[in-house]
Amino acid sequence: MAQPTTFEVHYKSPEDVHVFRMGALVHRGVFVEDVGDVPLLSGVIILFHLPDLPALQVTGRLVQSSGDGGYVALDLGDDLDALQAAVALVVSLMNPQSLEKMVADAETEFAMAASDSMEVSGESVPEALHDGAEGPLVQPAVVDEASAALLEDVDAMPSMINADPMDEPQSEGSTEESRAGRPEPIRQTVTPVWQLVDTTSDTPIPHQVRALSLKDKLRLARQASRPVRQILIRDVEKNIHVQVVRNPKMSDQEILEFSAMASLSSLALRWIGEQGRHVRNKRVAMNLVTNPSTPPDLAKKLLAGMSVSVLKRVARSTRAREPIRRAAKKKLMDSGEI
Repeated sequence: MAQPTTFEVHYKSPEDVHVFRMGALVHRGVFVEDVGDVPLLSGVIILFHLPDLPALQVTGRLVQSSGDGGYVALDLGDDLDALQAAVALVVSLMNPQSLEKMVADAETEFAMAASDSMEVSGESVPEALHDGAEGPLVQPAVVDEASAALLEDVDAMPSMINADPMDEPQSEGSTEESRAGRPEPIRQTVTPVWQLVDTTSDTPIPHQVRALSLKDKLRLARQASRPVRQILIRDVEKNIHVQVVRNPKMSDQEILEFSAMASLSSLALRWIGEQGRHVRNKRVAMNLVTNPSTPPDLAKKLLAGMSVSVLKRVARSTRAREPIRRAAKKKLMDSGEI
């Protein structure tokens, strides 16, 4: 059986991730370039490259194509949940001023689109925007321009993958009979966080935690006790790490320990490094600078506040990345220490 075709999608900045989140991801899809001769409705694999994160793999199906590329509908499941969580984390760590500017620009673009649409219809803008009886008359523009033309067709087309023959149009007389024959929809109950781990069970706590779904692990991470945090911080799913370090119960000793872990997510290390109360601890700052997983821009920023003696330790460190050691040596040379 032939392997699914793999496409890679790169987002170089948090701003690009925000655009993706507000555009194609709303429709649980993504636009890919150069689909070649991949048949429609065939399964594909998308590798998402987000800033400071390892590649995230999500499966999907090519549902539309054009000369510029194609639109892939992403499959529901843990992989998509992981992607959405990672995107939310990247956006949450954006500079607040940058995020406010993007939101303001989007509002301005929407207002201009509304104005153009109302002029065409001959109706004044204020009347159209405040007429609640008719509902919104202008649909927000899709931010991802490359997929805008395709999304219109995809949203309008019936689902070819999960089509339900019961959803076909029926005559008015048979509607009630059909509804009567259908089973009631299953209502899924969400387990409270405090019930996710049973300390009285014979099953060891590490086994209980590892058996949880990604969604439950993310929920648990923000409220977990210290023993559970020690398990979650070592989970292979990097998105969980940020939720663990943002847990309000985190102690200074745990932050000191986690800041030295090379296996920790780069996003989690960035979050620690952007909290003034944590980096005021010189040992935490030293751990972040010498940790090979710390984003280089953050490590170099922290070098600026270090003393000469600490800079010398960084320059001699075998754990720090070479660019960080060079930056420390340069600061020492500029200060006349070497």
